[in-house]
Amino acid sequence: MKYLFLLVYAVFVFLMGREVYRLVAGKHGKEAIVGLFMVFTIVPDFMIFDAYGIPGSFVFVFLFMCLIPIAGIITSGTIRMKFPGQDGLFFGMLFILLLFALYTKFVLGVTTDFYGKKLFGYVYNFLIPFLLIKYYQGWIIRSYDKWKMVLLYAILAYAFKNFSLVGILGFRETYMANYEDLKNVIFAAQVLAIGVIMCVYDLFRKYDFKITVYLCILLLQILLFESRGPLLAAAGAVVILWWFRPKKNTLVKRFKFNTLLGISAFAVVVVVGFIVMLTSGQLERIVSKLAMFSSGQVKETRSLLYPITLQAISQNMPFGVGFGNSKIAIMRINSFFNNDYPHNLILELILEEGIFLAIPIFLFFIKWMKSIFVKDRYSMNTLFFFALYAFAFVCSMVSGDLVGSRQVFVFGYLAYRSTVYLNSRSVLDVLVQKIRREV
Repeated sequence: MKYLFLLVYAVFVFLMGREVYRLVAGKHGKEAIVGLFMVFTIVPDFMIFDAYGIPGSFVFVFLFMCLIPIAGIITSGTIRMKFPGQDGLFFGMLFILLLFALYTKFVLGVTTDFYGKKLFGYVYNFLIPFLLIKYYQGWIIRSYDKWKMVLLYAILAYAFKNFSLVGILGFRETYMANYEDLKNVIFAAQVLAIGVIMCVYDLFRKYDFKITVYLCILLLQILLFESRGPLLAAAGAVVILWWFRPKKNTLVKRFKFNTLLGISAFAVVVVVGFIVMLTSGQLERIVSKLAMFSSGQVKETRSLLYPITLQAISQNMPFGVGFGNSKIAIMRINSFFNNDYPHNLILELILEEGIFLAIPIFLFFIKWMKSIFVKDRYSMNTLFFFALYAFAFVCSMVSGDLVGSRQVFVFGYLAYRSTVYLNSRSVLDVLVQKIRREV
């Protein structure tokens, strides 16, 4: 089975490359750059080199996430970027966070072993990609349907990379015992969930049996990872996609035979697959956790960590304990919790950066939430980016640190910017209609 999964992995990598070739051949070079940029920003682990100890992964990531996008900016002759209004405030906050990180090191002089890793991640995995997203936002938002399959095929390749390494039986235990150093199970499940949201968004716009198959594959592996946070967050994102969909765009417009057959097959696969995994013990962890919550006997580490973090916040108000210094503040209260971060983005920002830096960021989070209330949510993919924003936000409340939760900022910003494009188009439409009336 290992070699069969490897073969399927190779097929999806080939399909991803073919999509890039089609974009370039069709004179959509910017969309090709965007597709590869999103791949190496969201799912660089689709490459199999690291699994076999072969060096070279970083070279590819740096090439497609940094060098080629930057070269695209330089060759376009429009290196200068404008930061009007709220964009200027937001990117200003990102640079203030960087200055605060340097202040923590060189002025406060108190850091942990996690500081260097977090600072590097903030600059390389957060700040630089965000500046590139700022430049390429128009192609990311308007041309989503052109580059989306590049990203989706990479996510599917990543899924079959995992299957080739682990198999199916005893998936979570085998993965954690042998391969968690490649990617934490929670973040692995989050990557797969992004693929699920992509598939569902496509299916709500237009039914496609192939996309239904892809959805089943990704759902299967998320269930095998048994990571509850990404599952619940993805379910919430799907509800958002369904609830806010335009009424004229439904999953089934007419009762076509192929559509009904595909939906029925999907339902059967989901139900039968869930029953088989449940009876074979593959979902034992999820079942036990649900039983624990239903009984009211919550024994999660986070249920103990969060009160300690709140206490640490009160002791370090209002300026915070310093960038990357959560461990210091938490261990002062309880040395048992040797955590580099509190696994909650909001608590982390308040604890480390203080209330004066955290509040402006929270205001941007709230501002981005308003993007869902625009009328035309499909033409600029606002609904899609908002669903991803909601998904990432929920995940950030239970997992990861600032750098690991950068998708909250990425998808929230894209959702907001898509509404700006919508408003610009609406103004243009009004002007065109006015000119036509005058003529």
